[in-house]
Amino acid sequence: MSGTVQRDIWLDAVANTCTKTLEQLERKVSLTGEISQYDEKVGNICMAYLYLLNVCDQEGIFDNTDGFTDMIDKIYNKTKTIH
Repeated sequence: MSGTVQRDIWLDAVANTCTKTLEQLERKVSLTGEISQYDEKVGNICMAYLYLLNVCDQEGIFDNTDGFTDMIDKIYNKTKTIH
């Protein structure tokens, strides 16, 4: 599997996690009528990620047209996320 495909899968997985997290936070707020500082921060991080992903998509940042994507792929393939 190429680095670009792996990257796209990872970006989509994070976007899905953010979306599900925001849905859970919204349910929690609708049930309790309040939001904790922690939940608000997590929600802000998720919204920021989704916003930036959308901007990058719209601006063609992930298009492999100028070598930038190759550079990102090299960084991505060297960096391992430990969960």
